[in-house]
Amino acid sequence: MISFSRRSGARLQPSILVGLILVLVLSPIARAQGTATGTVVGRVIDEGSGFGVSWATVTVVQTGQSASSDLSGGYAISGVDAGVVTLLVEKEGFQTANITDVNVLAGETLRMDIPLGAVGGNVVVMDAFTISADVVQSSDIGLLAARQKANSISDAIGSDQFSRLGAGNAAEALGKVTGASVVDGKYVLIRGLGDRYSNTLMNGVSVPSADPDKRAVQMDQFPTEMIESVVTTKSFTPDQPGAFSGGSVNLKTKSFPENFFVSVSGSVGANSNTRGDQMLSSPGNTGPAPDVPQEIPNRDLAEIEAEFFGNFDPAHEVDAATRAFGPAGLYPTVRNGGVDLGYSFAIGQRIEYSDEGLIGITGSFNQSRSYSHYDGGEIGRYTGTAANANASLLFSDNPDTLSFDPADAPSGTPQFGLSSSTLTESTGGLVKLAIRPSIDHEVSLDLIYNETVDDGVRRGVGEEVRNYGGAIYEVYELLRTERSVSSAQLAGKSLFMGLNETEIEWRLSSSRSGQDQPDYRTMATIYDLNGDPVNATGVQPNRYFRELDEEATEGGIDITIPFAANDRSHRFKFGGMASANERTYDEQRFRYAVVPRNRTQLTAFPGPVGILAEDANGVTFGNTISRQQEPNKYDATQDVSAAYAMVDFQITDDIRAIIGGRYESTEIVTTPVAIPGLNPKTGEVDDSNFLPAASFVYAQNKKMNWRAAYGRTIARPTYKELTDIRYDDVFTGDTYVGNTDLELTVIDNFDLRWEWFPQKGETVAVSVFYKSMSNPIEVLYQPAVGSIRPQNVEEGTVSGIELEFRRDLDFLSEALSRWSIGGNLTFIESEVTIPDDELAILRAADANASNKRELLGQSPYVFNADVNYSREEWGTSATLSYNIVGERLDLVVFGSLPDVYEQPAPSLNFVLSQSLGYRWKMKFSAKNLLNPDREKLIDLASGPLVYSRYQSGRSLSLSFSYLFE
Repeated sequence: MISFSRRSGARLQPSILVGLILVLVLSPIARAQGTATGTVVGRVIDEGSGFGVSWATVTVVQTGQSASSDLSGGYAISGVDAGVVTLLVEKEGFQTANITDVNVLAGETLRMDIPLGAVGGNVVVMDAFTISADVVQSSDIGLLAARQKANSISDAIGSDQFSRLGAGNAAEALGKVTGASVVDGKYVLIRGLGDRYSNTLMNGVSVPSADPDKRAVQMDQFPTEMIESVVTTKSFTPDQPGAFSGGSVNLKTKSFPENFFVSVSGSVGANSNTRGDQMLSSPGNTGPAPDVPQEIPNRDLAEIEAEFFGNFDPAHEVDAATRAFGPAGLYPTVRNGGVDLGYSFAIGQRIEYSDEGLIGITGSFNQSRSYSHYDGGEIGRYTGTAANANASLLFSDNPDTLSFDPADAPSGTPQFGLSSSTLTESTGGLVKLAIRPSIDHEVSLDLIYNETVDDGVRRGVGEEVRNYGGAIYEVYELLRTERSVSSAQLAGKSLFMGLNETEIEWRLSSSRSGQDQPDYRTMATIYDLNGDPVNATGVQPNRYFRELDEEATEGGIDITIPFAANDRSHRFKFGGMASANERTYDEQRFRYAVVPRNRTQLTAFPGPVGILAEDANGVTFGNTISRQQEPNKYDATQDVSAAYAMVDFQITDDIRAIIGGRYESTEIVTTPVAIPGLNPKTGEVDDSNFLPAASFVYAQNKKMNWRAAYGRTIARPTYKELTDIRYDDVFTGDTYVGNTDLELTVIDNFDLRWEWFPQKGETVAVSVFYKSMSNPIEVLYQPAVGSIRPQNVEEGTVSGIELEFRRDLDFLSEALSRWSIGGNLTFIESEVTIPDDELAILRAADANASNKRELLGQSPYVFNADVNYSREEWGTSATLSYNIVGERLDLVVFGSLPDVYEQPAPSLNFVLSQSLGYRWKMKFSAKNLLNPDREKLIDLASGPLVYSRYQSGRSLSLSFSYLFE
C-alpha cells in the first residue's frame, strides 16, 4: 500500500523549472554527442490474429544490426546509419518479410509496425514477400488493427488522437469514442447507459471511485500525458470483470519508451464567465483545509449548559470549542477571476543492458489551475400534479416565477438566481519501471497519484415558497472537495516456449482513493422586501467535516495456452481474480446557536463568538457552536472473486468463435455507525453468478468483419445506496435516503456488428444491440417530503443501433487529400416496468397512463462528429468537433408530477496544432463555443418548469510544448 497526504492541497509548484533546466542542460550535451544515426522501433504483428509476434528477428540488411521482438511483439534497433535501408523480418512459422525503402533520419525515431502472415502446417518453404515502407506505414497496424482482430466488440483511441482532438484528460478522450458521452466533465456513459453500467480498469486492474455518490470513476483525474491508449470494450468476454453492460474502459499507461526523451509543456487559458470581479470566494481558507478542531467536545451543548450553575468550566469548554474554528466566516468574499494555467513535465529512458535485457523508466508530472463561474442560474423544486404544480423553492431572477419583483428587493441584496464559483487545482504523477530480463519475461511497476481540489461557493437568492412565500430566501454553500487516487500496480508477463508458447500474465495492485469535504459551511436567512426578518428562529448555520477513505487490493492471473487443430492455431485461456475493498465514511456536523435573521447579520456571521463577559453571576455568550449527533457514518466492505475459462477457436480460415464462462461472487456489507436511540439496518448483497459468453467473428476479407456476441453481466449498487443513512442538502432542501434492500442487476447483452477498415485510420461500422435487465436500479424523488431514494424495478430493456465512420476525403478529390471527417451516431430505445405503487398514483390522475418509462440516465441518441485538416510538411493540423446527447431521464418523480429530464446541450470545439521548428509545438483550443443552457426540466402541458439551469461559458487556451529526444 502506498499512501499520500490529501491535506496538502494541490498548489502550483516551481517543479516545472527543474524540467526546463534539465532540457536546457541536456539538449546541447546530447546534440554535441549525437551522430548521423537514427532509431527504428515498432511491433511485429500476426496479421491473422492481431497479436504481437515474439522472438521474431528484425535485421537491418545493410549493416547486420538486429533485434528480437519481445512478448508484445515490440522491437527497437538504435544506432542505424541515416539513409534508406531494408529490414528483414524472420520468424519460424511465418512468411519472411523484406521491408524496402525504410528512410532513417539522423537523430529521429522511425516507427515501423510490421505484419507477418502465418504459414500453414502443410507449407514447407515459402519465399519472402517484399513490400515498401510506405505501404507498411499506410496499413495502420496499430490500435485499429488490434481492434480489427479483437475477440470482442471494442473501440480505441490512442495518444496520437489525444492531441489532435484537444483531449487533455481521459474523460475528454472518451467523449470521442463511438456511443460515449461525458456527464459533468468527468463521468463517462457508454451507449447512453448510466454510470453504474460501466467499469474502469487501468492496465487491466480495477480503479476505485473517489465519489461516494457514484460507482463510476472520475475520469478527469487522468491526464492524457500519462496514457498510451484508451480501449472501450462493449461486449463481454469471460476474461473481463463481470460488472459492466454499457462498456468496460481500460486505460493503458505508457510502456517502454522508444528512446530517451524529455518533454515540457505549459498552457494558459480563460473562460468567458470568469472575467471581472464577480467570482465568489471562500473566506479564511488560503492554505490547506483544516481538520476538525481538537477542542470540540464529544457531547451536546445542552448537556454542557446544564452544568453551568456553580461551575464555569463547561462554559470555558464551549468557549474554547467555538473559538477553535478560527476566523473563517460563512459569508463569501468576491475576487477577480483568474487565468487558467497548466504545466506538465515528462522524462523517459530506454536502457539495453544486454542482448535481451531491457529497462524502461518513465516519469511524468502535471499540474493545473482553472476557474469556473456562472451567474443567473436557476433551481426549482415543486409539488402537486401535472395539472396543478406548485413551486416550493425557487432560485430565480424571473419575476414571472416569483411572487414578487426582484427589482423591489432592498439595497444590497445580491443578484437573484443561482451563482456558483469554483477554483480547481489538480496534480498528477506517474512513475513506471519496466524490466525485461529476457525476451520471454517482463515485469513492471506503476506508481500513480492524482489529486484534484475544488474550492467552490454557491449562492442562491430567491423564494422559499413552501414556508415563507413572499419573502426573500438567501442561502450560501461553501464547499471544498479534495479527491485523490493513488495506486501501486505490479504486473508480469512470461512466455514459456518449451510449453507450446504458453503465456502467463499476473497482476497485483494496491490502491487508495478518497474524497474529503473539510469545513463544508452552509448558511441561510429569510427577510422581507424591507430587509426585516420574517421568522423568529431563522435557518441554523452548519459546518460539516466529511471524509471518505477507500482501500482496495486486487490480484489476478491469466494463462493462455495456444494449441493446433485442423491445421489452424487456437487459444485456450483460463484464470481468476480476487479483490477486497474497504471504505469508511465519516461526517461530523456542528451547528451555531445564534442564526442570521437579516442581511446585516448574514454578512457579519458568525459575529462575536464564545464568552463575551464573565463575572461572579455567570457568563455572557456570543455565538456558540455544538456537535450534532446524526447517523451519517458508515463502514463498508466489498469482496469479489472470480474464475473463468474460454477458448478462442478458429473454426475456418474466416470464422472464429470465442466461447466460455465466468463464475463471479460478490459480497457487499454496509454497516452504519449506530448512535443512542437509533438502530440503523445493515445493508448486504451476497450473490454468486455464472456469466456465460459467446462471440463469433466472420472475416469477410482482410478489411471487413461481421461480429455476433452474447454475454451476461451484472451491475452493483454503490455503498451509499445500500447504506441506511440520510444526507441533507441544505442548499435545495433535498434529503438522500439509502435503501438496504437493493439487489444486483443482471443483464443479458446481445450485439451484432459489421465493420470495414478501408485504409489507414479509416473505419466504417454499423452495430445493433439489445439488453435485457433484471432488477435495474433507479433513483426515486418524492417531492412532498423532498426525499431521494434508490430502488430496484422489476425489469428493463435497452436496444439501439450505432453508426460509425472515419474517412479521408481524397476518394472524392485529390484537392481534399488533407481533409478527413469522422463521426458516430447512436440511436437508443429503453424502457422499464413502473412499480405498482407508482403506477396506481399515475393512473389515479390518468387512467391511460403507461406502465413503462425510459431507463434512468438513458439518452435516446448520442452524436459525435469532427472535421480534420492535416498538412504534415507544415506541421499543421486542425479539428472542429461537435457532440450532442439526447434528452435523458435524470430523476424519477413519485406521484403524478412528471419526471425530471436533462436536456440536450450541444458542444462545439476547435483545436489548432502547429509545429514551430523542429521541437516546439503550439496548440490553440476553443471549447464550448455554442455555450448552451445546461438545464433539467419538468415538462408540463402549460410549459416546462426549471429544475436546474445554468451556462458554463466559453473557454480558450493556448499551450506550447517542447520535446527533446
